Order: sequence, then structure tokens, then C-alpha cells
Amino acid sequence: MKSRLSFAIIAGLLLGSTLTQAEVRFLGRGHTDIALDFDGVTKTWNVHVGSDLTGAEFVSNDVILKVKPAAQTTVPASVNFAFLGTVGSPVWILPQAQNEALLYFGYGDEGIPEGVFTNNQVKVALKSVTGPGDFFSFRVDGFGTPQILFNTRDGITAADAATVQAEAHLNWAFSQPGDYTVVLEASGTLIEGNVASSSGPVTFHFSVGSGPKILSVGHTDLALDYNADADAWDVHVASDTFEESYDPDDTVLQVKGEAKTFIPADAQFAFLGKAGDPVWILPQAQKEDLLYLGYGGEGLPDGVFTRNEVMVTLKSVTGPGHLFSYRIDGFGTPNVLFNTRDGISVSDLATVRSAGDAHVNWAFTQPGDYSMVVEVSGELIAGNKSVSSGPITYSFSVLEPVVRLSTEHVDLRVFYSAEDTNHLSLVVRDEDHHINYLTNECILVVEKAGKLTLPAGTPFGSEGDPIYILPQSQNPELLYLGISAEGIAGGVFSSNLKIRLKAVAGPGNFFLWQASSFGNFNIKMNSADGIDDADQTTLIIGSHEHNNFGFTAPGVYRVTFQITGRRFSDTEDITSLPTPITFHILPLPTDSAQVRVTQIEANGDLRIEVVGSPGSTYDVQTSEDLKTWNSFQLVTLTGATATVTVPATGAKRFVRAIRP
Repeated sequence: MKSRLSFAIIAGLLLGSTLTQAEVRFLGRGHTDIALDFDGVTKTWNVHVGSDLTGAEFVSNDVILKVKPAAQTTVPASVNFAFLGTVGSPVWILPQAQNEALLYFGYGDEGIPEGVFTNNQVKVALKSVTGPGDFFSFRVDGFGTPQILFNTRDGITAADAATVQAEAHLNWAFSQPGDYTVVLEASGTLIEGNVASSSGPVTFHFSVGSGPKILSVGHTDLALDYNADADAWDVHVASDTFEESYDPDDTVLQVKGEAKTFIPADAQFAFLGKAGDPVWILPQAQKEDLLYLGYGGEGLPDGVFTRNEVMVTLKSVTGPGHLFSYRIDGFGTPNVLFNTRDGISVSDLATVRSAGDAHVNWAFTQPGDYSMVVEVSGELIAGNKSVSSGPITYSFSVLEPVVRLSTEHVDLRVFYSAEDTNHLSLVVRDEDHHINYLTNECILVVEKAGKLTLPAGTPFGSEGDPIYILPQSQNPELLYLGISAEGIAGGVFSSNLKIRLKAVAGPGNFFLWQASSFGNFNIKMNSADGIDDADQTTLIIGSHEHNNFGFTAPGVYRVTFQITGRRFSDTEDITSLPTPITFHILPLPTDSAQVRVTQIEANGDLRIEVVGSPGSTYDVQTSEDLKTWNSFQLVTLTGATATVTVPATGAKRFVRAIRP
């Protein structure tokens, strides 16, 4: 990693070419170093993160170093690697040998001047680590023997140090997924005066095992940065809404169901397809509930490219339908940039100007997943030389509109597939219309007619308290919600299926029960006393059942279930993925925000999305018993959503967001 500390700060201020942006940057691939720079004149350190792939340098606190799911492996049987944990246990490793799919992470000492430190060496010491698991750094020699540098499993001592004399790449390992903060300190003994010099503590952030960032709202750019000094492109995805930037291959650009519209009869838009056919459009005019996607040319230096512009050329598209990109002029006339319906040629290109921010329409003719490959190129004024980024891949996920189901017969239906990786799955089935919905495609509504008042002697609250119910017997004003295994053939499972309650996010308690002919209560799930293995119901293969679904307060709930069963051919149970179901209990409060659980980490942490009014501040609160609520974090929405991670530790079984 080539570092030029002596003028890095000045260059960053004057040219905007070497220092980090104000936003947080997620780095998940490419040659990346902890750059150790020392100014022999001022005797000052600058320990930062440098990326050869992007030609950029970042302040350590402005970078999240991604350890992608592909880094997961298992501890080998060799006794030499017993320090990592028990044989076969999972471990996430950024390897010392380069893997194009992962971060290639090490130390860079090019910023350490020759003849300044004793033996031309500096030391990097581990000072502290916070995170869900243990952290290790080690190198493996030519005979496969590891030399352990950092190991938090046996505590942190003076022995947790690495000597850096030349650029060095190491193995960086983590025993659990999650977020880690690693504090390091660089030091050395100056030849002049034989005195010690230290950088002081420098903090680095790692995100281990998390998948790509899903962006569905807010001002977002396909950012085109070029560093003329390093002759390097940094083409990434920049979210103004979250003040974060991501690698293109670590991002999913989500086109929500609300983007679905229909092709007009105007002949100017016939390139999209037949009038009246559906089309999903991210518009060039901002809408708060959709992704506002364009090109960002702020990282293209002025006076470097001919005409101060670069070209984005479409190379390929894969997906279930056609993809288009076009802009509308002031008179409503479309200028088509990308159009896969007539094939892909050299005419499928967009022009982006230096320092420009250009938003366009992005259109898709079918829901599903798309992969779009583009290439950015430009002609340098100096030397009349053409430079190109090479192929850059972006992923789009186009969703069907969310369906609200509020009446008639609907089941949570269990499906089994011997071929799929996840053999068991849960869908929402509209039984009257024979339609299956993915659980993220629909909302189950408890209409106002479901509100009842508790009589004396129930286990659901005090006499006179309200409760909101989808009843086990059919009511034409309400959803008739069941649980079904009717689609599963006999002879596969050796016993009945179990449906377990895994999590509840919402403003009140959740209950699942059946009432007998004599008024007795068979309570199967009860979030009021905590959630454990007792919160389950048994489902007979080939049958379906109806229960009462009860909620103690109106609002938005995310109730997560998991299916378990054992096949005749197995000695252990198989399970579905944890599957969240969204319920809207009417009337929805106007002073609260919607809370969605977007991910349950392996360590139990909840990643939630707070959905509310842009500009509003919400108090994210947690509770153990739904009686006492504790403020966890204040969140001000810059767009329509904000993402918050709620740790599993402590009294945090339930989550809500309200106006403070």
C-alpha cells in the first residue's frame, strides 16, 4: 500500500483524492492494509486503512471491514490450530493468501521511512477487543505451522503483538459472527535519541458473517470515483440516507412493490412494452418510500477527463424480465439510455459529468432478481489515454406489492421439499383464491371488529383490558387464520411437525390458544412470560387447525415462527429458517413507528428497521415483560427508515419505537 503521509492531509483537502469521505465505507474485498505511516520530521503517526483496489485511504473509524459469509470455515483437526477452538466449530477467516471474493487484509509499512526506527521495525500491539466472540491474528509458514500473533481466547497481554518490517498479510479470524471493535497501537524505538514513539490507540471495526446491505429507500448513487494519482477506480454504492458506502457486490438494490405501475398508452413509452402491462419503476423524481437511484460523479476530478465526463456502458443483464434506464426531459420526452428489449449494444450507455449527480428512471418488466453488469470508462486529457473500471456488477431485487389480507380463509401453510437447501418453509396461503404468498409479500390485518374486552378469569390480562383477536371460529368481518400441513405427503416424517415461536417485535403481548367446548384455555404460545421451547404447537401431517391469535395492543407486530420435524431417514430434526409474519392490529397508532425485524443474527442480536416519518425522532425501547420499557436508542429518520442493531444481552426480548 503506497502511503504519502507527509502530504496526505493537504492533498485530501485540496484535491479530494486520498482521504476518506465523511460517510462510513464498508470494504469487503481487495488488497487492503492497515497502513502504518510515520512522519520523520514532525514525529507523528497516521495509522489508517488503505485500499489498493480503490486507490483510497480512510480514517480507521470511517471504515467497516467486512468478513463476508464466504469466509466461514471450520476449525481443522490439526492440533496446531486448537487455539481457534474445538475441531469442527465454525470460524470466519480473512486468509493471508489472496481470495478475490474476500478482503485481503494485512499491514503496509511503506509509510515508515528508512533508517528512523531501530532495526527498521515497528510493533503493532493489540490493546482491546469487543465483540460476540474471540479474535485471532496469525501467520502460517511454508510448512503449515501457525505463528500466533493475537489471541483473545487466552486474554490480552503484551504477547499479543506483531512486528512489522515489510508489507505483511496475515490470517484474521473470528469465532462468532457479529460486530467487533479492535483497538491496536503502533510503536517503535527511534534511532535518534533512542526514545519510544507510539501512535496511541487506533480503533478498527469488523462486521463478521453479515450478508449484503439491502437498500430500499433514500437517496442512493452508483458513485463513480477516480484517483488520478493511483490510476484507480472506486465504483461503489453510496447512500446519502444512511451516510454509508458499500461495494457493489455487497449490496442489493431493492425495488419495492410500491414501484409497480402500468405502461401508459403514450407511444413515446412503447419501448417499455405493451400499454397496460405492469412495470416496476424507480423514478428520477424522488419518492420517500422508494429508492432514489442515480449516478454520483462527485468523485470524478475536474479537468482530468475529456469534456469532464465518463461513460457508463451496459454490458449484460440477467433476470426474469427486461431492464431499462431512461431520463425524462422538461417536456416529458424520454431519452432511453439502457434497453434490453432490443438487445444490448454500444448505444446502451449513460454519460456522467464530473461533480454531477444524475438521477434517472430504472424500469423492470417482471418481479425477481436481476444482475446488471456495467463498465465505466473515460478518456484522460493527459496523454489522451482511455481508462476503464472493468466490469462492475449490481444486484436488483424487484418485489411484488405487499398484499393486505383482512378477511376470508388464510393459512400459514408448511411446505416440504427434498431438493431445496431449506427443506421446510412457511408461506401465507389465501385458501379461498388458491394463492401462495411469500411471508414478506403480505400483511395479516386484524380489523377493528377483532377488538374485545377481557372478562374476568382469563390468563390474557385483567378484566376490562382490551384484546385484539383473530378467532378460531370464522367471522365474516375478520381474517380466518389457520396453520396447515395439508400439502405434505405421508411417509416423509416419523412424527408430527412442531411450530415454535422464536421472536415477537411489537407494542404488546402475543398469544396463540384454543378454547375448548367448556371454556378451558389451551395456551400454546405466550410471549408475556418470555419465549422458550414451551411456546409451540403440534401440527399433524396432512391436516390444518385453527387457533385464536391474540394481541394485547394495537400496532405493528413481527411474529417469527420456525418449523421443526424429523424424517424417517434422519436421526436429527430438520428446521425451517426463522420466518417472520407481519400483523397490523387496527387502529395503527399515529405516534409510533413500525418496527421490522430484518435479520436475527446467530448470536441472537436483532437487526431491526424503524419505519416512520422522515425527520421524526423515535425512541427505540426494549422490554423483558412488556410492562417496563427501557430507552435503548434515539433514532432520527433522515429518510423513511433507519436500521438499528439490538444486542441479545440483557432485558431485550421485545422492541418498540415511539415518539419521545
